[in-house]
Amino acid sequence: MSKTNRLIFFLLFLQQDPRQIIEEAQRRTTSQSQRYEGTLEVMDAKSKITEKRWQYDRIGSHGSSKSVLRFTAPAEVKGVALLVVNHPERSSDQWMWTPAINRERRIALQDRSTRFFGTDFSFEDLEERDTNQ
Repeated sequence: MSKTNRLIFFLLFLQQDPRQIIEEAQRRTTSQSQRYEGTLEVMDAKSKITEKRWQYDRIGSHGSSKSVLRFTAPAEVKGVALLVVNHPERSSDQWMWTPAINRERRIALQDRSTRFFGTDFSFEDLEERDTNQ
């Protein structure tokens, strides 16, 4: 066996299964709260990029946490928030708050596969899941 083939075999042997990586990340996340901010760049069909900024807060342990994702910019989405209440044995509950109309709306299960604010993410992507699902 050539050195190149041995190196390739060794590197393939070291490659981790994506499920193992997620399980290890979940195992190491022992904090009861998290907060982070982010920027999301959304490109439309005409390649125009829109930047959306958000803040994420979570309390509780994995599988039974509550989280809020709140947009902070631009003006047309500022204040819009998504509350996700995760449950260990069933689907999460999700509500969206829209300040422009001063109203909250529950996100029904059948609507969770729809796109989230013009991105390739869905509402479903924002809930915590067991790695076996």
